[in-house]
Amino acid sequence: MAGAADKKQAVSNVKILKEIHLLTFSIQAISIVLVWYFHRPQSRWQSLVFSSPSWLCQYVLETTGRPKFATKDGRETLVSAGQDLKQSGLVEYMFDIIYMTLICHILMWVFGSNKVWLLYLAVRASFLMIPVNLFINSFRSPGTLVTKRGL
Repeated sequence: MAGAADKKQAVSNVKILKEIHLLTFSIQAISIVLVWYFHRPQSRWQSLVFSSPSWLCQYVLETTGRPKFATKDGRETLVSAGQDLKQSGLVEYMFDIIYMTLICHILMWVFGSNKVWLLYLAVRASFLMIPVNLFINSFRSPGTLVTKRGL
């Protein structure tokens, strides 16, 4: 028997997943029409390649966040409320990837160019610096200050 908190989280997760799927489907459907029928922008592969991380994130959010129900004696009971989709950390990062992809699609409509995907790459490169900095700082002793050396 699921508690009230689990039921509340299940309803919230279903609402969040419905909204993100509807938003993504709408924006990417318009992008497909613009790219494939109006040839704006000319090249198609960038849009497909750079949209794939968004699709992967949606799949992960769907499989981990969707509540699971079981039917017993003609009644549906909540088995698992799914992972909380409002938490920070990796879930928040996946939503950031999805939203950044959608923003790049909209900018692609406005400017009619695939150069907006460079913005996508720049943001991803800045996120890669976080683990690199953590790795570098793990070798420093806690009291060491980094100073600028003059020549």
